Amino acid sequence: MISRFAARAVLALLFLVGFYVFALAIAGALLALPYLEYRLAHRVDGRLALPCVGGALIILWSLVPRWSRFVAPGPRIRAAEEPRLFALINEVAAAMAMPVPQEVYLIPEVNAFVTQRGGVFGIGGRRVLAIGVPQMGNWIRRNSVISAAEIFQNGLRRAETEAIRRNTPTEFLLTNGTPSSSASLTATANGSNWAIRQLDSTYNVVADGYVAGFKLSEVSTEVTIGGPASVVFNGMGRALDSTGGAISTYQIYRFSRSGADKAYCVFVTPGGGVKLCDPGLPSGNPRACQPMLTSAQCPSV
Repeated sequence: MISRFAARAVLALLFLVGFYVFALAIAGALLALPYLEYRLAHRVDGRLALPCVGGALIILWSLVPRWSRFVAPGPRIRAAEEPRLFALINEVAAAMAMPVPQEVYLIPEVNAFVTQRGGVFGIGGRRVLAIGVPQMGNWIRRNSVISAAEIFQNGLRRAETEAIRRNTPTEFLLTNGTPSSSASLTATANGSNWAIRQLDSTYNVVADGYVAGFKLSEVSTEVTIGGPASVVFNGMGRALDSTGGAISTYQIYRFSRSGADKAYCVFVTPGGGVKLCDPGLPSGNPRACQPMLTSAQCPSV
């Protein structure tokens, strides 16, 4: 692949040099005509000389390098504003063995491109990436899904940590109620929010046992969670059901959003392991869901 790319680059360079050589040859020929007429006939006919000299000057003027002034194609976005987007850009550039764009802009078209803008023959210019707003919309939808999954994963790990630290059963639950210390929360499968609360030795909710919670709407009102109502961690960090019984299967939570082309899953193992995975990646990738989860357990779209 690299040799093919190098061959194309050499061919493009030869065409560029060939164009200038050909243009200079034409200009030289036009200037030679009145000169030869003067040397051979000892006269210069203006009807021949003027068009030849004028044509040669036009060709030579067109060959003079000009500084290309850069005009921003749209609003610029910076790494400090969208760190996740720039991390993805760096990852793609590294995978393609290409330089990272120096500047990123948004454009109104359904398009995306990387180009060299400004400078002379690419010298003194800058590598620019332009992303169409519709593509940016897709990225925002996808980003909201992964953000919700990451926050959820951290919540599960906090519940497990609290259970071990306090050496008491701690429940992580989905709920449609607003998480707060004053709310009476009901565990609900596929709930839109989550909360962490302490349980007693008989696995009943402890008064003032609320630890933390999160409203999914803080990320997006369009992201949905599919998964069991709750999972309990004991003082050793093992996962149990809501009555304190041992579980033998993974507790799987799937995150998706209408219009997004990606879904993610977070699952809890019986031993208390918590992992976020991408069902769209092939088995063998450390971030892939397979082979731990099947495509039926965590569909990619």
